[in-house]
Amino acid sequence: MIALFHASAGQGHQKAAEAVHKALLIQEYPCPRPVDTLELLRPGFRRLYRDGYHYLARKNTRLLELLYRTTDHPGQGGFLHASRLKIQKRLAPGFSPILQCRQPDVIVCTHFLPLELLWEKRSRPFSRSVVVAILTDLFPHGLWIHPHVDHYVVPTEDARQELVAMGVPPGRIHLHGIPVDPRFSRKTPSTEARRNLGLPEKPTLLVLSGGFGTAPLCHVLDSFRQVKKDISLVLVAGRNERLRNALEARKNDFPFPVRVLGFTDNLSEWMDASDIVLTKPGGLTTSETLSKGIPLILLPPQGGQEKRNRDYLLFRHAAIATKKEEAGKTAVHLLENPEKCQTLIRSCRRIARPDAAETISAFLIDLDQRLTGSLP
Repeated sequence: MIALFHASAGQGHQKAAEAVHKALLIQEYPCPRPVDTLELLRPGFRRLYRDGYHYLARKNTRLLELLYRTTDHPGQGGFLHASRLKIQKRLAPGFSPILQCRQPDVIVCTHFLPLELLWEKRSRPFSRSVVVAILTDLFPHGLWIHPHVDHYVVPTEDARQELVAMGVPPGRIHLHGIPVDPRFSRKTPSTEARRNLGLPEKPTLLVLSGGFGTAPLCHVLDSFRQVKKDISLVLVAGRNERLRNALEARKNDFPFPVRVLGFTDNLSEWMDASDIVLTKPGGLTTSETLSKGIPLILLPPQGGQEKRNRDYLLFRHAAIATKKEEAGKTAVHLLENPEKCQTLIRSCRRIARPDAAETISAFLIDLDQRLTGSLP
């Protein structure tokens, strides 16, 4: 059996696990729903883990960057490291019981937290399980690197080479991409998508804040105050109700239509309706946009992993970057430069892996069947 674990500290980790789960079900391979590892933690530790990350992403990205750099050391060892993992395991009393109950043959993790909780797995009843880590950013981080991980699924050749340099055997690394929902591998014509969503038939810009609404969308919206072009603007505030209310209070100040959304589970349709996507450089959102082949403008990164994502996409000419105060100017300039838009679209298609979830699910099925001896 295959068991999927994520952690809802970031929406992308959950979406990656759900994309793999959906692909497994499409291939008619039974698999329980993904488990949010944070729900297996003691309540106080869970709040600290989740809310601490969101607070730093909104209020102190410098400290988040510092934490990223200081923990980026693969194969950390010694007494302090072992003690931290033991304490963390005691704060996750629900983790071992769910493994005992499910007895999975393949344990799949889209966040480093369940990987860390598995560090003693060789001495447990599920010690024969194979552990698969699926990276959800374009480059690895030291917290993902553990000797008990049997397979790594990576999104880029650069990530593969970096893992090798960190000491991971090449045979354990599989270049399959970041898994996105199969809906992002299909594209509805923009005119039809706008009609379905009740949007006017005019150039449409989609601005995303991440699942938990940590991007500075109020500053981004204010950057459109000097825009005279007849456009349609859609802003997605995610689960941040305070941000959504602030955007709602501003939206009537503009000479063009502004639509404000909270969390939405049909982001694929909103992308289909859009000519350009503006977003912070999270691994999942950028992979979804690349899969759609839509010109991408990157807002300032929050944390080291997003900075590395941004730098890679800029290097591959698959996106352009902007400051939050210049987002409106940058977007209109790109709209008025169709040649640049086409260049971005071509670059997106070169590096996109829209079928990553299907490829990864096939890899996991093959792995599970080999372990259980059920191959035909």
